[in-house]
Amino acid sequence: MPPLAAEMKTWERRTGPYLLQENGKPFTRKKFAEKFAAARDAIPELKGLTLHGLRATAVISHRRAGLSYAQIGDIVGMSAKMVEHYCRNAAMRSNSRAALAHLERASGSGLWAEIRRRNPCRHWRTVLRCSCPEWQVCLGLGMG
Repeated sequence: MPPLAAEMKTWERRTGPYLLQENGKPFTRKKFAEKFAAARDAIPELKGLTLHGLRATAVISHRRAGLSYAQIGDIVGMSAKMVEHYCRNAAMRSNSRAALAHLERASGSGLWAEIRRRNPCRHWRTVLRCSCPEWQVCLGLGMG
């Protein structure tokens, strides 16, 4: 049995809420945010981390692992529609690369390979943009 599962077997079984304050009362949203911020601020590597960002990251990680919107929703406590909303841009990079590869195969063009060859920074936001302020130059388009 995995260590986490073994540990969870020792926990008291009860209905939620699952996270309680030291006094045994459920957390309010405000109180939980305060506790989270204090714990986060004690660890320099977590600077800037937000609760909302963690939830979105979990949703996207589960989607990339192949879970359905309904499965993810059950895990994180969201509707399938909200999970779909969180994931709307998660696959943009891989989808756009696949689309360009398909177009290249269909047309015999080497555009994608040429863009990749000319792009020295490799910090892509989408297929035709990178995080460099002069992204057109990075792509070798001669604009700036």
